[in-house]
Parts: sequence; structure tokens; C-alpha cells
Amino acid sequence: MKPISLLFQKNKTAATWLLLICLCLLFGLGWYGELRFGAITYSNSQLVQVLKHPLTDSPVQDVIIDLRLPRTLAAILVGAAMAQAGAIMQGITRNPIADPGLLGINAGAGLALIAGYAFLGSMHYSVMLVLCLLGAIVAALLVFGLAYRPRKGYQQLRLILAGAMVAMLLSAIGQALTLYFDLSKAVIGWQAGGLAQVNWKMLGIIAPVIVLGLILAQIFAHQLTILSLDETVAKSLGQETFSMTVTFLGIVVILSAAAVALVGSLAFVGLIIPHFIKLFVAKDYRLILPLTAFAGSTFMLWVDLVSRVMNPPAETPLSAIISIIGLTAKRPTARHFILLSVLLVLAFLLSLSLGYAHSSFGDVLQVFLGQADPTTSLIVLDIRLPRILACLLGGASLALAGVLLQTLTRNPLADSGILGINPGAGLVIALMIGLLDTSHPLVIALMPYFAMLGGMLTICIVYLVSYRKNQPINPTRLIIAGVGISSLLSGVMVAVMDQLDPNETDYIVSWLSGKVTGGNWQTLTILAPLLILIWLATYSRSYALNIMTLNEESALALGLHLKRERFYILVLATALSAISVVLVGNITFVGLLAGHITRRFLGSDHRVSLPAIMIMGMLLLLIADTLGRIFLVGTGIPTGIVVAIIGAPYFLYLMSKTA
Repeated sequence: MKPISLLFQKNKTAATWLLLICLCLLFGLGWYGELRFGAITYSNSQLVQVLKHPLTDSPVQDVIIDLRLPRTLAAILVGAAMAQAGAIMQGITRNPIADPGLLGINAGAGLALIAGYAFLGSMHYSVMLVLCLLGAIVAALLVFGLAYRPRKGYQQLRLILAGAMVAMLLSAIGQALTLYFDLSKAVIGWQAGGLAQVNWKMLGIIAPVIVLGLILAQIFAHQLTILSLDETVAKSLGQETFSMTVTFLGIVVILSAAAVALVGSLAFVGLIIPHFIKLFVAKDYRLILPLTAFAGSTFMLWVDLVSRVMNPPAETPLSAIISIIGLTAKRPTARHFILLSVLLVLAFLLSLSLGYAHSSFGDVLQVFLGQADPTTSLIVLDIRLPRILACLLGGASLALAGVLLQTLTRNPLADSGILGINPGAGLVIALMIGLLDTSHPLVIALMPYFAMLGGMLTICIVYLVSYRKNQPINPTRLIIAGVGISSLLSGVMVAVMDQLDPNETDYIVSWLSGKVTGGNWQTLTILAPLLILIWLATYSRSYALNIMTLNEESALALGLHLKRERFYILVLATALSAISVVLVGNITFVGLLAGHITRRFLGSDHRVSLPAIMIMGMLLLLIADTLGRIFLVGTGIPTGIVVAIIGAPYFLYLMSKTA
């Protein structure tokens, strides 16, 4: 069984609740972002004021209520419709790669829409909906008629080939009509997929059809669970499989046609979302369908938000963003690296653009070309870029340190905090803040080295406490000693803070919560080369890390000097954690999340997983910092709190699973 299929099989109920909580959080943030950000960014107070008094005539009300709110509702409905249509298709065909977009149904709806533009010209929204329904029905009949074989059902290869052939045929006809009738300008927005044209009138006609399809799907959800079993089993349970297949196919046509009429041609949504949901939920479509609809809505909210903020006032086509994600789903190792890299680049660009002062991608590009105004250059180059680089360096280092400590201690919940490394480095920094002038260049230059010294001294004490003569490092004794020393150092730090003035105390408290403090060029110039050397040294131990995952007897039998390797790993983890403390403060969970998530997809070979774990650590910390800067601006809530909010539910799940 593949590692990804083992992700949540042991405790589906806990995983389902965890999924629901995360989706609610992401849905709320996505809704908030859709209403607030775009070509024009509004403040929280302006947004709240408009939502309290939606009928007030003002420019802000015109944008938020008349443009952004119907667009947001359309994204929710389209995401739910496409995702649920994909889940139903996979159920009735018993084919994990079935999707209305990949099987020609969306192409049929699109061809009908193009034909309407060609022969009818300007159309009412109800006419567009009817045409899309007719086109989807014809395409579905063609695909399923070609692929079906009596007593054999829908074979996967035949279904794929039939869908591809019909989609190509209908797309070719549509392109011919577009060229012949000169409809490029009329249909280009629909072909790329977008929500810019959505308004309240259009939504009022098409939304009830989508809601009807979603309700019908839920009513027959139990029948879909039975139908998704082997056809012989379904018939033995008394189900009329043919009539139920036709019923569900009709629901798919309704959902797909309405979505195409509203947003245009999009693929992969119905493929990606059901696969993701089935990792968390048992094979019961009474749960799968509503969660798939909710996840699809959340997904489309974020995709539409990204499409609008990438290069305002222009919009990136939704199909381009979704295709990047869809093409990298469920592929070999190289595809996962590509996906992680693309997500990291996207997060990097968004983080440069978004914040208290919003900038477009074009503005950011002009900064690097030296053509931007001084204010934008100051914000991007001197404020945001060093902070982002600090998050990247700190995130990668924390992720690596977490993996090293989990391998060293054989504890999947191990993190740099439990061995006293973070408290040791933090105590040194607290003493330096209280006793020295931290604005002096020499103090800034020496701070990372003193932090490393503090972490090293702490780990030496932990090592000496857990040491037994003529015995290798015992992971259990190491953890117990680390927890005890951490508690002691935390008490000493409280005593030190009690002697400082309020400003210094507030600074240390925010640092302890995970404040990005190394976001300046002077600190980065000192630490970046040092961290790169440590990263290379860590990767050089990847083969030894693979052997250390075995039991001690096997490792020794393979010739590994276990005592020496454990010492090397401990030194590397300490150095990575201590320097990360200087850059991003006392942040937990990154080392825990990055390793677990990445190894689920790429396995436990450290030669492959370590680079991906570094990218995942960068991505997690950068996303947390960007969310904090966008949604929590002015609150003083540091990045570490955001990471804890994201990581704590997953940590609790891991605890229950490990127990």
C-alpha cells in the first residue's frame, strides 16, 4: 500500500473532524480575502462598515457588494458543483480518475455555448444555462455510450480514451466555430475560466440549479455508496444499477453545465478534491459528498483570490492556476518537487506583494528592474524581502532540525524545543537584550554565535545528564533530560525578564511567541552562508540517517558507528535550531509538520526527502508569516502564534495516532 494511502486509515473519525476544522478556517479566511483584496484593497474597518450597511450608496459599497460578493458566492457554488460532480463520476464509474472536465462533459457544454454565440448572438443567462445543459447531455451520452460494454461496465482505459476523443472532437468543432464566426473576443474569457463577468442577475438564475443538483446528490448519497461497490454486489443488495447510474449522470450533467455557464471551462477540480477528501473520510458518500462540496468551495475561493492578486488589475486565468495543481497531483517524486517549488515561488511573490501596503506583481518586478518609485522600493527591498528571506532560512532550518531529532530520538513528535535547544539559545538572547545595546553592529553580529553557544551548552548538559558509560546515546533518557532542562531554563528566563524594563520584556515575550527578528540585511549576510554550509553537512549524513531509522542491532551490523553519528546529528540539529531562534524566534511545529507531511508523499529515504522537507518548511513558515501580515496587521500577533494555530490540530492528531 502506498504511503499516502496510509495517511489517515487508523482513525478516520478524528481525521474527519480535523479536516472539517481546517476547512472551516480556510473557508473563512478565503471569504475574507475575496471581499477585501483585489485591484483595490480595503481596510478592515471599511469592509465591516459596508457589511453592516450594505445598502449605503458609496464607491466601496459598489465594489464589495455589487462586484466582489456575487463573485465570491459564485466561486463557492462553482467549486462545490465541480468537486461534487467529480466525486459522483468516480463513484458511478468506479474509476479514480473520472472527472467531468477530463471526460468531455465540460467540452460539450462549452461547444453548445459557442454555438449559441455563433447563431444567436447575445443571449439571456437562462438560454446560456439551457444550452450548456443540452451540450453536456450530448457529450455524456457519447462518452458513456462509447466506453460501456455489457457485463464489463466502464473499463478505465476505454473511458479515458472515449473521454479524450470526445473532448478533442468537441473542442475542435468549437475552435472552428470560433474562428469562422470571429468569436475570439466573446469566448476567450470563458475558455480561460473566470468569474469577472458574474453579477447578481446571472447568479440568481444559475445558482438555484447548482443548489438543486447538490441537494439531489445528497438525497441519493447512500445509493451512490452502494453503486460504487462492485456491480454484482450492488444488484445483490436490490439496487437498480442502471436507473441509479442514469440518475447520478443526470445530476452530474446539471452540476457541470451550470458551473460551465457560470465560470467557463475548468478541469481537474473534480479530480483533485475528491481524492483529497477520501484520504480523511471512510468510503461513505453521505460524508464524502458534503465534505467534497465544502472543500471544493474553499479551493475555488483561494484560487480566485490568487488569480486577482497576482497581477492587478489584470486577472490570471483560473484554468492556468488549477492546471498547475492538477497536473502535479498523484505523480512521481519529481512532480512533487515541482509542485512544492511552484507553491513556494507563488507564496514568495504573494508575500512580496501583500501586506499593509498592497503592491501588484508588476510593481514588484519594477522594483527589481530599478524602475519603481522610492516608497515601493523601500517597502519591497528593505522591509519585506529580508523578512521573507529570514522566514525561508528559518523554516528550512527548523524543518531539518525536526527531522534530525525525530530520527535521533526515534520519536515522531520530537522537536527542537523538547531537548532544551530553543530555551538555551533564548536565554542567551534574553541576557544580551537585558545587558547589552542590541542596536550596536557588533552585538548584532555576535548574537547568532552566542545563541549557538547557548544551544550547544544546553545540549551538552542534556547529553551529560543522559550519558551512560560505554553505552550509545539512549533516546528515551535524552528526551527526559531535555524536558527537565527546558523547564529549568524557562524558569530562569522568567526570573531574568522580571528584572528588565517593560519594553525589553515585551520584546522578549513577542520573540518567545515566534517573532521574525532576523529580517534585516546585516543579520542575513552573517547567517545565510553559515546555514548553507550546515545544510550541506546535514545532507551529507542522509545515508547515515537512513540506517539510523533501523534498530540499533541492524545499524551496527551495517557498519555504522552509531555513537559518533548520533553525536554529529545532535550537533547539526543544535546549530540549525539555535540559528533559527535568532532569525524567527521561538517557533514550534514547523519541524514536526514539514517532515511528517513530506515523508507521507516521498517516503523515508532521506536522500530524497531532505530537500523536499526544507522546501516544505520554507513554505509553511512563509505562508504563516504572510497570513499574519495580511489578516492580523496591527494586532502584534507574531508568526509563531499563526504556526501554532495551524500546527496544533495536526500535532494532536499525531498524538492520538501514536498513542
